[in-house]
Amino acid sequence: MQKSQILIIPMVLSCATSSCTPRLPTLVPVTAANRDSATENDGADKCGDCKMSNDEFMVSWTIDYGYRLNPDNDQDTVITPEFGNGDVLQEFDRFFSNDNLSERLGKRTYCECYGKRYERHGAIFYKIHQARLFAR
Repeated sequence: MQKSQILIIPMVLSCATSSCTPRLPTLVPVTAANRDSATENDGADKCGDCKMSNDEFMVSWTIDYGYRLNPDNDQDTVITPEFGNGDVLQEFDRFFSNDNLSERLGKRTYCECYGKRYERHGAIFYKIHQARLFAR
């Protein structure tokens, strides 16, 4: 065996491992186990002086990010909901359940929300204290 062949084999083996391939971030789907921690802020309420308001949003749900809010007629603005209590989260879960799917088929889902809107790290959040969900 020649000297150049001996050096090539270790290089091929090292490139066959993960050292030569870029590592992509692992996406973690939002599940019931990690959903509550994924929708809560870092413990500091950045909206100390925000006023409670009634707002209407279009609501969607994705496996990657969970629930998302969009102001009506503004698909580019994404608002992350935070739930003020477990009852509000249960209302969202109940409305988006498969049992309720036939009522929403072909319609957009909306939320009349009562809560506080604030920004953190360039993202928009809305802490929902009361919600009425409907489809039209």
